[in-house]
Amino acid sequence: MIDGTEALLLIVIPTVAGLIFALSQYFKIAEIELEQKDERQRLVIGKEGGNEDSFSKLVELNKQIKEGAEAFLQEEYTVCSIFIFCFAILVFVLTSRHGDEWDFTIGGVTALCYVCGAVVSMICGYIGMMIAVFSNARTTLSAAEVFL
Repeated sequence: MIDGTEALLLIVIPTVAGLIFALSQYFKIAEIELEQKDERQRLVIGKEGGNEDSFSKLVELNKQIKEGAEAFLQEEYTVCSIFIFCFAILVFVLTSRHGDEWDFTIGGVTALCYVCGAVVSMICGYIGMMIAVFSNARTTLSAAEVFL
């Protein structure tokens, strides 16, 4: 049987390792600058075809995608917030009743846990979307370095 300390270590150690790995990947990708206009600009323009504006179009498109993603998430989270609020009330009421008695402490804690889980899920969704947007143009530039 696993005691509390061992269980905590089984949760904390992989979590910290995962966060360290994620941060290392972020810093690796963040090293790829989008504002450079030297070698990277020539890579996007290519040896044949392309034009001088290809690099600036890539940077502008990346900015537009980021703005669109943020606008989408803002609208989505507005709707999600309304749903979370309504459903939290439902969870509160349904979990407060035990037999013939009302226990609002249990209902309140359960609803609070639901809201915390929903908010953490929304934060993870936001982080995931921003990482994807952050990586898009940088991936294009890295692929151009390899294949052109």
